Amino acid sequence: MWLKQVRTSVHLRRKPFVGWAADVADVLAARALGVQWIRLDDIETGQRYWAAVNDLAYAGQLFDYGFGPQLCLALERWHVGERSPEPEPMQAEIWGGGR
Repeated sequence: MWLKQVRTSVHLRRKPFVGWAADVADVLAARALGVQWIRLDDIETGQRYWAAVNDLAYAGQLFDYGFGPQLCLALERWHVGERSPEPEPMQAEIWGGGR
């Protein structure tokens, strides 16, 4: 998981659509390392946002407003909640429960 602290008043992109963005280089590095989820913790609102790194890579809109190339994923594509929308992996019981 890739964790990033953000502030709505500073980091939330508002035009041409509302969404969260990340540097292209960071997205590519996360994918190369096998990271599946990005989690944004908004330190102003207390909200926690989740998106699959691949969603950001493939569905994010490329832009550069002078801070280097970034990808922005529309706000409605982010899951809000304490946990990622994908269930945690569980270990299967294969030895009869430790008998």
